[in-house]
Amino acid sequence: MAGKAAAEETHELGCIVATTANDLLSIADRLHDEYFDVDEIAWDEKARTLDIPFRRIFHDGPSRRIKNRLIYWVDEVDVLRCSLRFLDVVTYTLDDRTNIGALSLNRFHYDEKRGVVTLECCEECGFSIRVDGLRAEYREMGYRGKARITRGICWDSNSSQVYE
Repeated sequence: MAGKAAAEETHELGCIVATTANDLLSIADRLHDEYFDVDEIAWDEKARTLDIPFRRIFHDGPSRRIKNRLIYWVDEVDVLRCSLRFLDVVTYTLDDRTNIGALSLNRFHYDEKRGVVTLECCEECGFSIRVDGLRAEYREMGYRGKARITRGICWDSNSSQVYE
């Protein structure tokens, strides 16, 4: 419990509201290479909202060194649970040909003329959201779970696996 309190003390939970393409880019900068589970996407057609819960592994929160070798090391990080919500959604399309379940958020693009937000996840995935005006909210909910990041002198990676 003390570790969880320490984690929350070192990182103030954030929120970004996007109503312009530049605002959306600031969300995209924060979310680059973070993972979401395709099965957890929630579309409420009546409320016109699309919620994408995801986890942030690469964040500035606390980490613990669990292995230290000459050219690489392994850190354990607390996983920051977040949500990305789009409002005034007309429809969305997710074409995931990878069928791996967990996709990374890489880039966002907003075409104001067409009213389409495109989320670039990977080469074999198309994710577009048709909206009546851009209104997106990024929220950090808290820490839950742990993940391991292997880092080397010039690289870092993780398996996107989260454990409790």
